[in-house]
Amino acid sequence: MAIPVNMIALSGAPLSMTAIDSLGPVHGLSASNIRMLTRYFGLNSVAVNPENHSRMCAQPLATLMDHYPELATLSGLLIHAKTQTHNTFADSSWLKDLATEHGLQDWEILTLSMNHCASALSACHLISDSAQTRPVIILTGEKCFHAATCRQSSAALGELPTAMLLNHDHQFTGRDNWCITASRVAHTPKFHANPERMDPAVKREFEGTFGDWLQSFIAGCNGAFFTPSEGPDLVVPYNLNLPLLQRLSTHFGWGDRLYTGSISSIGHLFCSDVFYNLTQILPRTTANRIFCFAAGMGATFGALVIERRSAEHDSQQVNQGVNP
Repeated sequence: MAIPVNMIALSGAPLSMTAIDSLGPVHGLSASNIRMLTRYFGLNSVAVNPENHSRMCAQPLATLMDHYPELATLSGLLIHAKTQTHNTFADSSWLKDLATEHGLQDWEILTLSMNHCASALSACHLISDSAQTRPVIILTGEKCFHAATCRQSSAALGELPTAMLLNHDHQFTGRDNWCITASRVAHTPKFHANPERMDPAVKREFEGTFGDWLQSFIAGCNGAFFTPSEGPDLVVPYNLNLPLLQRLSTHFGWGDRLYTGSISSIGHLFCSDVFYNLTQILPRTTANRIFCFAAGMGATFGALVIERRSAEHDSQQVNQGVNP
């Protein structure tokens, strides 16, 4: 079942980035951390948002409602996809209040955090598997509040909310209509702790096997989603561990089909990475099929295929590089 991707909304406010050597005590980066992130992982800055969590998440939702005001007259499902960092005020009704503020008081609301940083893709998989007939909004974005949750050995986390509208308009009248046509999630229940707080021996095992698990997961997706002669036109990953992404690209032969254009300036955005990257890709690509993936602690993995659908849809796939 193809699920229409009607819009991925961002904040209407200008995007703000902070150099990683100016992030301050919240991220807790030492001089050696900064050298490692810049030299080995290619990170120069991360996205920051001056608003508190609720006000930050209101920004893309307001953008979305400006484009689709009729959603306020419908019944739908609003999901906040989050990691398991306990930074989203679970003891308050902030998400219900946010929905009511934007005219969505009749919508069902829930949060989903089962797959850590892959939870947004897990939410897409949930919608696809459950054969939803209602419109769905998947909201992402979290605040950095403590070094234990917003610093990793291969990344500094950023604050950038997104809102993806799915399953609203099924009429493909133009060229740039996109659908989720395939999805998959996987969970390897062995490493639950934040790597920064693991026992050293466990952390070494995690770091030594995580890349192989991710590679195996992607290989399974390739076998399920594509034929040997026709792979994805573009690959849009999460924003974490550039050397690992490059290794995967070499193994799978992605070349310049792999999009890594935002890692150095934006950072790792909790669950927002793939959605944000798609906002940078979809308006300008000539590709027809895009493979997206993300991973998180646990270890957990999620993947999607987003495919162009239109009245003039051509079944031939176009390989289109996106990196300079």
